Amino acid sequence: MKTTKQMDRYVIVFAILIGIAACSKGRNQTKWQYMPDMVDSPAIKTQRNYLDFPEHSIAREMSIEPKDVHEAENVLKNPIAKTAGKEWNLRAGKKLWGIYCQLCHGEVAKGGGPMGTRLPAPDLTAELYRKRSDVFLYHRIKHGGALMPSYGHSTSKLERWQIVAYLRKLQNAAKENN
Repeated sequence: MKTTKQMDRYVIVFAILIGIAACSKGRNQTKWQYMPDMVDSPAIKTQRNYLDFPEHSIAREMSIEPKDVHEAENVLKNPIAKTAGKEWNLRAGKKLWGIYCQLCHGEVAKGGGPMGTRLPAPDLTAELYRKRSDVFLYHRIKHGGALMPSYGHSTSKLERWQIVAYLRKLQNAAKENN
């Protein structure tokens, strides 16, 4: 009959083999776990659009718009251009500005919002942004930029145009104050 020392060795060798088999090279590969790690949670990486549609599919509600800003400026037109200055559009734009934009760009679009101290948000009342087209601003809101996240998944087409209309109001007010 086998001794206790030999049995202990078999148990240790078996435990080592199980430990080696449970290891894998990547975090996203399935591995054997006694307790699941928080590292393997389905958390979304920052500034990653998690609502992308499957490749080659078009949702019923989706409008097909160019992803390139230069092409968008040639194709798109502001559908609320005639009513952009109306009270209802500006009121909706101000509310949406407070939800999505004010954290980084501040209350009057000069930058320096609560999040703008960590990630430098540009002064949108500067001449550079006043010269930009409405389509450029709309496109930037929808697709994001280098440090700006995309808000295309959380805002409708009309809401993005209302934000642009309110931003134009802020730009005009800043220009008059200078």
